[in-house]
Amino acid sequence: MACGLRGGARGWRGREVPEDTYTFNPECNRIGNDDYKRYVRQPELWRDVANLRVGQNIYTFVRWCSRAMQEVVQVIVTLDECLTAVQLAFAAVKGTLETSVKAWRGYKEGSQAYA
Repeated sequence: MACGLRGGARGWRGREVPEDTYTFNPECNRIGNDDYKRYVRQPELWRDVANLRVGQNIYTFVRWCSRAMQEVVQVIVTLDECLTAVQLAFAAVKGTLETSVKAWRGYKEGSQAYA
């Protein structure tokens, strides 16, 4: 029994189905749905799904991401502390230079007064 779309119709992902490739049969949908329902109602299927280690793997991955983010935050904090230290150093250098320039201007003005 052929199931699917009529030829010339748009199939999955918008691809055109060639003419006379598929015939439409509503009975096929009913059979497919019944098979699917029978399959998903198997108790051992869900027991097997529950026993998969996917949950543990996701938990491990999230823990790893959390640790990585903590390390990134620590690096950012360290960089911020370094930036603060550099800003303080530049402020001190700026203050020293301003004092030196004032002293030099005072010396220059005093020298010219005696000339």
